[in-house]
Amino acid sequence: MLVSEVSSEAQRIERFLDWLNWRRIVQVSLLGAVLIGGAVFVFAPRRYSATTSLLLSERPDVMTTLTGQAAESLAAGGLVSFMGQGGPLARLEAIFQSRSIGMQLVHKHKLAQRLALDEEKTLEALAEMTRIKPLKQAGLKIGVTCRGPSRLWSWLGLRSTFGTEEAKNLCADLANDYVDALDTYVTETSVQQARETRQFIAQRLKDVKEELEQTEDRLEELQSEYGLIDPDSKAGQLIRQAEATSQAWAEATALVEGLDHSLHTARAQLAHEDATRIAQEVTARNPVIVKLEEKLANLETELATAREAGKSRLHPDVEQMEAAIGSIERQLEDVQGEVRQQVSRQTNPTYDALMSKTIGLEVELAGTRARKATYQAQLQEVEARLAALPPVIREYVRLSRQRQLQAELLTTLATRLELAAIEERRESSGKFEVLDRAVPPLRKSGPSSVRSAGVTFVLLVTALGLIWAYRHGIFASEIE
Repeated sequence: MLVSEVSSEAQRIERFLDWLNWRRIVQVSLLGAVLIGGAVFVFAPRRYSATTSLLLSERPDVMTTLTGQAAESLAAGGLVSFMGQGGPLARLEAIFQSRSIGMQLVHKHKLAQRLALDEEKTLEALAEMTRIKPLKQAGLKIGVTCRGPSRLWSWLGLRSTFGTEEAKNLCADLANDYVDALDTYVTETSVQQARETRQFIAQRLKDVKEELEQTEDRLEELQSEYGLIDPDSKAGQLIRQAEATSQAWAEATALVEGLDHSLHTARAQLAHEDATRIAQEVTARNPVIVKLEEKLANLETELATAREAGKSRLHPDVEQMEAAIGSIERQLEDVQGEVRQQVSRQTNPTYDALMSKTIGLEVELAGTRARKATYQAQLQEVEARLAALPPVIREYVRLSRQRQLQAELLTTLATRLELAAIEERRESSGKFEVLDRAVPPLRKSGPSSVRSAGVTFVLLVTALGLIWAYRHGIFASEIE
């Protein structure tokens, strides 16, 4: 019996296929499209969508405009640091999709009760209803789609999750509430960071004021107890001299190491006897070189100390020292020329150039070593003179320098505190510009019965046409 039923069904299909032609294929496809389109029109739940768009605010950064680097450090507590380095739009999308924003909307619109789901399922449903698209790196477009009742349910008056008007209003409200929740979240976060920055600077300012008051009180005690008038002048001069000498000694040490390496390389390229002759000639003139380098080191130290004291290049003392330094440098060049004349080989220019280079390195190394020794002796002398100062003067000098640093820091912190207060007020305003507020849609966004009918017609025509062509051997004849 089962075999007979299958056989009869196959016969009906055969008769249907034999009945088909191109006109009937079109008629059957139209009938199927009308049926599918009508089913979608009557039975499919209608969807309603609303969209809103926002732009990132392009207000000028007052902090950066006012103070440059100081402002940039404070602006780090604002929207710039909040958005991070991964792109502001990507950060905003992450906030939109966060659980905290979603829960605010779920509780505000009581979606869990209306959908009859738990909170986790409701959050998933809300995420499926929401679409977020970037607007050319300038903003975001937020769309929310809510599903309303089908037409059949509306005709029969049956209750659905959301009514037609309810679905229209809900999608618009959710889209607008997304923007409001985001703006509130970003504003609160930025204000909190700006407030913490301001409070930290205010506390630091208070601490520096107390430290400065203690330093000034101690200075007054020293002045009244020991009758100190201006002990900082002598000690300060020694300190500046020590700093200049220490820097010159460090530079001379580095130069000695470099010259020694260069001289070693140059010596390796000369014959042994020539290198020995050069060394002998330089050694013979070493007392003159040492004396000149000592004078040069002393003059450079005095010149550095004078410049530290604020003397310009037009000052008579500075001009005199620079002229003396130039004279000594010319004398050192004359010594190099004398050594070069003694050992030069005029018959080999390339060899003579290498020898001249070696001579210059020998003379310069000897002079630099002498200069280094002079700087070291001067540094030891200055340090000994500083150590010989009375303890009360050293304490007074230390406190004077500490007071100067604290006063400069106090001025900087006061400026930054004002900027932090400006930043806090600035961050309290909105961060976004709403380009289009969402409004309840007038028509449904889907599903489209016309589109469904059109797709159904195309599929049926294609499928039936291929079957008809295959059955009539069109493909086989083409292959043959």
